[in-house]
Amino acid sequence: QLTMYGVMAARYELILFLDERFELVEPADAVKRHLDDGKRILLTRTAIAVRYRHRWKDPYLGDKIKVMFQGREESLIQEAPELSCSLYNWILDPTAHYDPYIHHCKNAFNDFYCSESKYCNWLTAPSMFRRSWFLNTFL
Repeated sequence: QLTMYGVMAARYELILFLDERFELVEPADAVKRHLDDGKRILLTRTAIAVRYRHRWKDPYLGDKIKVMFQGREESLIQEAPELSCSLYNWILDPTAHYDPYIHHCKNAFNDFYCSESKYCNWLTAPSMFRRSWFLNTFL
């Protein structure tokens, strides 16, 4: 409910959704570069939403996902493709393993991966999206 009211009250087209539990795990200049890439991805309509989650330094899950799933990725991707974005964190080139679930994002200068939302649980991760998309989809 509160998210809807916040988006409706927003004056800008791009919304950055944050939670008080989120923390920066990169230097401020790296965060700014990733936010700029997210804006570019949204403004060029490469994606409808950008989820920010560090591949190597997840402050919430840490190594729990890796311990549970590493070595079982291929069978899990067949059984539960919605876990795609949770299974690639420790793999250097996830596009080689998880095509068509994960691919390189065009219009990004940094290392961004894209996926359809049905293959990525949103969980708790900072995200950026277009206000118009959110209101058209959820209102």
